[in-house]
Amino acid sequence: MAEKKSRETLTRRIVSILKLLNTKSDDMEASALISRDGICIAADLRQGVNSDRLAAMCATLLGLADTAVKELERGALQQVLLYGSEGILLLIQVGKDHVLALEAKPSINVGMILLDARKTAKMLVSMVPRQR
Repeated sequence: MAEKKSRETLTRRIVSILKLLNTKSDDMEASALISRDGICIAADLRQGVNSDRLAAMCATLLGLADTAVKELERGALQQVLLYGSEGILLLIQVGKDHVLALEAKPSINVGMILLDARKTAKMLVSMVPRQR
């Protein structure tokens, strides 16, 4: 019971951090903390986005990107940035086991959101336990 309450408290703290990140720009639409194996830990998403589906897609993207950087000897994967005609998806590593996913409108200042996302990732890395 105490472990469940502790996990719920942690999730609430993470959601409040994600909500704060989403207010950094009017062009920010959503953010989520996801495990590398595709489990949504916490999220502040726009209407109509399924957190489980987002987590699974991000885990798949990360797996492919991780394989690509290793195969091409580019070092450790740090981030993935996808540009679509309707917006961007940014994935930033949070330690070895988690990723911060951000959705934004195409008009967002990418440099500023990268800076904010990296700061948020540093904050979150100390909060989430390593997976076994």
